[in-house]
Amino acid sequence: MPAHAAPADTKGSEKTGQAIARRVMSCANPNAAFQALDPAEKEAYGEASKIVSTETKVSAPRNTATGAPGDTTMAKALNNAGVGSTVPQWYSGCWAMQNSAAGKSIVGITLVKYGQTTSVCVGSGRVTSVSVYNVWHEIIAPGWDLANGFPTKNTFNAGREGRGRAQWKFQLNVAGYPLQNPSPCLQLRLNANGYNYKSSTSCNLS
Repeated sequence: MPAHAAPADTKGSEKTGQAIARRVMSCANPNAAFQALDPAEKEAYGEASKIVSTETKVSAPRNTATGAPGDTTMAKALNNAGVGSTVPQWYSGCWAMQNSAAGKSIVGITLVKYGQTTSVCVGSGRVTSVSVYNVWHEIIAPGWDLANGFPTKNTFNAGREGRGRAQWKFQLNVAGYPLQNPSPCLQLRLNANGYNYKSSTSCNLS
């Protein structure tokens, strides 16, 4: 009877890759440690260095008008007036928020970080302008890079709120071919009332 190859020890390979990834990232110079790996170790490292989860954070808003967004005095005044999404005519100004994210591996290693700031200006209870700025990224783990032409940024003025989005395209390449090509987005929707907002990872501005 013909001999059959033994089944690959997938779980063993995964554990080996995870151990290699931990070892590389614990070094003072992870890039040098990665370059010192042999081809098989690099491949195992790559499989253990894919983004499997994302952690997001959002900052406190900032404002150029009297009564900064997030300020309890303004929030209480609006809530006590029962305005909800209706904006009082006296409110005007500009405010901004920032959200950021970290892509993490199966063992919780942070691989990449990225973020953006969206600001809106408001007049007579309507958003008059929206802008996205301070778009940034940080490559932490060896093998990861940012694709050409990225990040991109877009805005949408819905009147009652301003929407800002930034999108990145990261690439994981450790063995001469791409292992992963995630294209994450970060979006902020800032209300014309000066303090309501929504942070998300949606790429859809509509």
